[in-house]
This record gives sequence, C-alpha cells and structure tokens, in this order.
Amino acid sequence: MISVVMSTYNETAEELRGSINSILKQSYQDMEFIILNDNPERDDLKEILKFYGNSDTRISVIDNKKNMGLAASLNVGIREANGEYIARMDADDISLPHRLEKELDFLKRNGLDLASCFVVRMDEDGKELPADEQENAFTLTDAGSLLPIINFIKHPAVLGKTEVFRELNGYRALVPAEDYDLWLRMVSGGFRIGCMEERLLKYRVRRTGISKSNQYMQYITAGYARNLYKERRRQGYDSFSEEHFKKYLLKHGAYNKKRTDKYNETAKNYQAALKDVKNKRYGRCLRPALKTLFGGAAGPEMILTGLSIRFGRKRLIRKNM
Repeated sequence: MISVVMSTYNETAEELRGSINSILKQSYQDMEFIILNDNPERDDLKEILKFYGNSDTRISVIDNKKNMGLAASLNVGIREANGEYIARMDADDISLPHRLEKELDFLKRNGLDLASCFVVRMDEDGKELPADEQENAFTLTDAGSLLPIINFIKHPAVLGKTEVFRELNGYRALVPAEDYDLWLRMVSGGFRIGCMEERLLKYRVRRTGISKSNQYMQYITAGYARNLYKERRRQGYDSFSEEHFKKYLLKHGAYNKKRTDKYNETAKNYQAALKDVKNKRYGRCLRPALKTLFGGAAGPEMILTGLSIRFGRKRLIRKNM
C-alpha cells in the first residue's frame, strides 16, 4: 500500500480540491491519503477536508492544533502512515492519473529506495508554461552523484520506502531546503535514488512565491545542506542544529535586502541565458551570461553548476544505460 502524505496551509479551495481529486483518481488504488491541515484557523479548509474525509474511506484528515510548518507537519504524516511506501503531494499541484503506478513500478524495477519523476510546470492559473520554461527531463537510476551538486528532484513528485523515511527520522527544520537535506541524507546513508524522465505531475510555479521572492534564501539553505553532506562524508555525522542553522543564515546575510536583490538579479540573468541557449540563440545569450558571471560570488557558481550538470548528467546517463 502507498501512503500519500500532503500538508495544506494557504492554498485556494479550487487548488486543494484539484490536488485531492487527482490523487483519488489515480490508476493505482491501493492507497491511503493522509492530509494534514496546517492552518487550523481557516474554516474553509476544515470544511473541504471534512467533506472529503466523510466521502472517501481512504482519506485521513489530521488537524494540527497550531501551524507547525511543512517539515514538522509532514513528519506527523510519516509517523501515521500504514503503507509500505510514502508518496508526497502538495496541495496546489496535480498528479497525472498514472503517476503512482509508474513511480512504484520504476522504483521496484530498479531496486530504488526513492523514485521521482519530472514535472510539467504551470502558472498560478493552471496554464502550462512554454516549452523553453520547462526543465530538461532525463532518466537516472543512480542519482547519488548528481544530487550533491544540485537538487533536481521536485519534492511533491517523490515516492519512497516508508522504512527509509523513518530510519532517517523524516525531515529536519531546514526551511526551505528540508527536502534537499533529506535526499542528501539518503545519499549519505547509501540509499538509492532515481528519477524517470516522464512528466507525471503538474507543478505550480508562483511568480510571487518563495522561489521568486527569495531565491537567495533557497541558495543559502541549499548550500548549508551541501555543507552538512560534506561533513557526513568526512566524519560520518553532521553538525546540524536549529541554532547552528540560524547562525549560518545570519552569517551569510539571508535577511539582507541588498544581498537578496543582487542574487535575485543574477539568477534572473542566468535563467535568461539558459533560455537563450535552449532556443539556440547563442549570440543573444552572451549578455545575460556575462551579467551572471560578474554578478557576485553566486554568478560563477551558477555557471559552474550548470556546466557540471550538463556534462555530469550525460556521463551518468551513459553509465545508467
């Protein structure tokens, strides 16, 4: 059985209904659906979840007594799960009908502990983004060499063994990279992670969400997760604590508006350069590429990471063939 675990907080009623319905209509039906209400003050969420909980026996609704945050809320769901596998879902995304069936098959066929798929990026209104704004998809049955470079796995698109989530004690309070931290701890623990190139989830991209308004926080936090990974490689354990994490954020100017704005501008130029390369506008990409290169310390790192992904991914794909 698969335990689908989803936490809801600030999604619209329409988004929430669409997300729930997409799970209930999966081709794979041996499941339970654990939905955690992490915004107990919203009466509309309570009513929607109560309706679904009363209409389908596979659904279990847990009302958190207070807002816990995503990591802690998901950990409640992991503890309550009865399935052999846990699948993640976000309350504003849409799983395509065969997602769970295909991910489970991919996981079993390749002896994986965690499987993921690629996604179809859509805007706030559910409209699919243009082709040049979609990520390049590929299949890897051993993603452990690429994940320490970049997190290319979308959190709501994963399905993994429940015992692995529990062995690692679930998520840690490392917002907004709690998922990346968990994947890297899986890699450190010798667990196998793979991804399939098929796009089985519609992933909502918010122009005003954290990925747009504070990319710098994501950058710093991902760097912190990678540092912890390196510590584990050197000494077998890491130095994570919530206090240590807070000091790291302050040291790297996570709340400094000037640094945040500069990083976001550099990231914008980098994405523009990538878009031009994808569309084979090589002459046009030169200007945003140079702006990225000289956009501060993060600029050269973005370019080096992009090159590492491009060539490292090709090497890993050949290795997996």
